[in-house]
Amino acid sequence: MTDISDRICMGRMPANVLISPSREYPWYGRYQADRVLTEQQYNALITAGADPTTAETITVRRNASEQELWWGTNQYPPYFEFECPVVARLADGRIKVIAPSGSNKIVLRDGWVTRPGKKRVARGS
Repeated sequence: MTDISDRICMGRMPANVLISPSREYPWYGRYQADRVLTEQQYNALITAGADPTTAETITVRRNASEQELWWGTNQYPPYFEFECPVVARLADGRIKVIAPSGSNKIVLRDGWVTRPGKKRVARGS
């Protein structure tokens, strides 16, 4: 498991979401206050014939992008953390999940979308 004790979790999604109509972004979805899963994840489970209240979930983490948040020099990028239902566990250890958008995505065995980001360094250092 990756040590994230010196990183900042920013919740499930950015407060302001930038959406491009020409491209789906799998890590955004509509949350309701009383549910852990997004409406899209909930609907995808029902469509697949699964019970959303008993489906296996894992905590998925992804690094914030520079378009979503700013972070200073010599700091790790903040990250977002949310629950995703498990669709399958692959032979190589990766996990297929239902992303917040309702689409199927593959994450690393420890739940990260990609490896955790490195510290941002000042140019010319």
